[in-house]
Amino acid sequence: MLRYILLNVWKAKKLYIPLVIILAIVIYILMSSFALRENAIIANRQYVGDHPVVVIFEGNSSPANERKIINEEFSEAFNNADYVTDYYSFCQWPAGSNSLKSIIPSIPFAEFWVYEEDDPSPFNLMIYSDIEKSMHFKNGDRKITEGRFAINVNECNISTAFAELNGLAVGETIEIYLRPINPQNYNFTIVGIYEDATEEISNELPSISPLKYNVYGAPRSGSATIASQNNNSRNQILTTAKSSKDITALSVWGIDVGYDVVVYYTDGMESTMALTEEFKNSLPAQFITMDSMDVTRSTIMSFEKAEQGFTQFLVIMILISVIFCGLIIFFILKNRVYDIGVFRARGMSRIKVTILISSEVFIASIFAFIFAFVLYLNSFIPFMGTIYYLQSNSIWNAFYFTGSFKGHEYIDYNSFDIARNHELLLSLNPIIFIFGFLAIVVFTLMVGLVSVSFISRHEPMKTMTEL
Repeated sequence: MLRYILLNVWKAKKLYIPLVIILAIVIYILMSSFALRENAIIANRQYVGDHPVVVIFEGNSSPANERKIINEEFSEAFNNADYVTDYYSFCQWPAGSNSLKSIIPSIPFAEFWVYEEDDPSPFNLMIYSDIEKSMHFKNGDRKITEGRFAINVNECNISTAFAELNGLAVGETIEIYLRPINPQNYNFTIVGIYEDATEEISNELPSISPLKYNVYGAPRSGSATIASQNNNSRNQILTTAKSSKDITALSVWGIDVGYDVVVYYTDGMESTMALTEEFKNSLPAQFITMDSMDVTRSTIMSFEKAEQGFTQFLVIMILISVIFCGLIIFFILKNRVYDIGVFRARGMSRIKVTILISSEVFIASIFAFIFAFVLYLNSFIPFMGTIYYLQSNSIWNAFYFTGSFKGHEYIDYNSFDIARNHELLLSLNPIIFIFGFLAIVVFTLMVGLVSVSFISRHEPMKTMTEL
């Protein structure tokens, strides 16, 4: 039976080819549209994870007499219980050492790079209110493999790469200075070593400012980008200052200092947006707010705009295919009137004839699905990638030329370079995939059944006289 059906499909291939092509296009667009939607979800999880944040820091242009200290009171004042689930503060200071080696960053050297080989401050001393709350540890980019988190200002954590380079272990003491001119030395006891998988992310806030060496672009106006060891996250030395007084104890200036940044974790995208809006209305003018949705919004919007375009095209194609494929199927089966009459004359029931002839349409839909799936596997990433990059470039241009986007100040942290370089995946929800295929099959079978039932409504001899 199957052989007979396939043979009939092959004989009538000139009739079935248009049907296969139209159905394949519809299936391909359906898969691509939903795959883009799945990529948007993946992008959101990749850049925000389960820990969306809002960040407050003071702009560099703030006048010295107007600067405010980010201390415990400041941080708690903006800790809105309606949106915030937790928070921490941190600051980072360039540091050097007369005895420790630093890890050289693996950067792609080019004309626009200026590499400071003899950097007097090749490390970064990262001072946290609570190291365990750091986004790197929350998101799993870092994990303590030996010892524990530092909980006092004279304790520290270092990366495994840094420890191996310098032959250090838990319990040993390191000495660093915080200023190359008139340096003041500080001793820290290593209480924990962490595994670092940040891929040389040079910023504490990877979800907001995912600066990786391998995605830098040429700076504008011919300016040079400084690359030094203290840009390398594996050279960071982590310590804890539970209050601004502890930070002052490390200060080489002997004056009151505070944290540079306070980070608030929220319970989701809506809370992040609401908290950011509240900060805009209540923070002093010199403070700047950033949130993890800045990168995510640009990435997801690029996917959504491409997906919206495909969905609109899909709707049009479905409307066309319903009419066009219905007519094609009816025309194909109309050309089988003689066969239908013969089957009926030989005593085959209308139901059996309908199933037999409609099976040809079902086989054609299977071929259309296979063709669409092979096309999807071989063309989705380059074809959709081009559309996605065009959309993300248009968003970046809108952001760049207006200076703001949905109330968020644009700061050149290469966030949109990351968005444009997001890796498209061949992702497709299997439930959508199966139901989409079933919808196509059901449609073709329904049209086939109705068409054959209509054609064979008369007695065999009368059916054959309709030729």
